[in-house]
Amino acid sequence: PGFYLGANGVWTDSQETMPSDFELGGNVSVSLQHRLSVVGCSYYGLQQEYLRASAGGRYTVTDVDNNDFSIGVGLQYHVSSDEALRPKEWAADVTIGFAPVPKDMPALTVILQGSHGLTTETTAAYVGGRFTLGGAR
Repeated sequence: PGFYLGANGVWTDSQETMPSDFELGGNVSVSLQHRLSVVGCSYYGLQQEYLRASAGGRYTVTDVDNNDFSIGVGLQYHVSSDEALRPKEWAADVTIGFAPVPKDMPALTVILQGSHGLTTETTAAYVGGRFTLGGAR
């Protein structure tokens, strides 16, 4: 399993349903087989003051042996302490993760994620950083 501390900027196409925010939190991932992983996270929104969590699965579509770059497609269920700001729903996502300086900072990963809510049809973009707990990715 992998454990990560992270920070995200979040932008959405619906400021009424899901206002943009900056979040701090953590992620976990567990590989079930070569390309399939179970993923989860919990984040706190600093401006809107909410706690959100997500859990689901992700399929890696790039070389799984390359720890410096990956693209995954997934489906996650989202919950929140404030459903008016972050509704409960399933969302499809695509995530890109890459190590900007793998030799100097092997624990740092930059992520770009696009997510689309299946109930609200709200699209969100996450840009953030992850620090692997326990060393390199």
